[in-house]
Amino acid sequence: MSARLGHLFASVAALALLSSCGKTSAGSVKVWYAPNLGSPDTIEMFAQPKLWTAARHSTDVFKFYEKQILADRPADCPECGRNIYPELARAEAFTRLNAWGLAIGIEVGVLKSWGCAASASLPLAMDAVRRVEARQAVVSDLAMDEPLLGARDCQLTLDEAARHAATFALGAREGHPFLRVGDIEPYPVLSASTLLDWLDALRREGYVPAFFHLDVDRAHAARIGADVSGDLKLLRARVEAQGIPFGIIFWSDEGTSEEAYAADVLSWVQTVHAAIGEPAQSIFQSWAVSPDGTLTVPRNLPEADPDLHTHTRLLNDGLAALRSEPERSK
Repeated sequence: MSARLGHLFASVAALALLSSCGKTSAGSVKVWYAPNLGSPDTIEMFAQPKLWTAARHSTDVFKFYEKQILADRPADCPECGRNIYPELARAEAFTRLNAWGLAIGIEVGVLKSWGCAASASLPLAMDAVRRVEARQAVVSDLAMDEPLLGARDCQLTLDEAARHAATFALGAREGHPFLRVGDIEPYPVLSASTLLDWLDALRREGYVPAFFHLDVDRAHAARIGADVSGDLKLLRARVEAQGIPFGIIFWSDEGTSEEAYAADVLSWVQTVHAAIGEPAQSIFQSWAVSPDGTLTVPRNLPEADPDLHTHTRLLNDGLAALRSEPERSK
């Protein structure tokens, strides 16, 4: 084994141990942070770590997108802005994250209109992993981007989709035994009962997700009168009974201002907190854009300016709210 590979595997083992022990004060609770894909100051996060010290210390997994890791030129990912592989490598983003004790996650496509089989999507995901490894860093987590929803475009049944997702996840771990492969799925576009059927189907295929992250469309839930609180309780209990950490994505499509975005996300935080307390995994992620489509919302830095409603400040405020004592009725 070469010295380079030996160092890489030692780094993987160290990060796996760190993750299993829990870096946050909340023990096994994990916090994910995913900047807006096109955020103008993502690169600065790696040059100016003091501007997000508290958020950085609270974060366990920093999540990138497959498309930005695979992009070599701005034309490869126009919505990424500067946040593509050459710029991230130049900023030493991957090695700095690992040096700070943060795990690296990548959100990856599994079943998409451009690839309706694991044989089409897995090579791209693993290419992204190898690119990060080429920078002497370690990818610890792959988050599958809503494969059950993608199965609709591919005209696959639930069982067929589960077969492809399991093939993808098990294939990703070949040669990467410490890699955690989990699932993101939407609600209520997919009902709670459908999501539980999906997990059962994955298990029948020999795959148990390393985590399960719920992407809740609150506007759609309100339109159809979904019992969000009840379904959150049900899903958390049933998912965690299978030994799968249950996570919630804290996001908003409110792009009129950073202040409005933060207020809307914090409202969602309060809803989740009232229903289930702090989830096992909290994911602060944004894909919001301004109404005219020219700006991504919110910026990342700094975390401590009281006049700015940045994403790192939102993570700090959101965690404080999630970890507060629930209000007791008088």
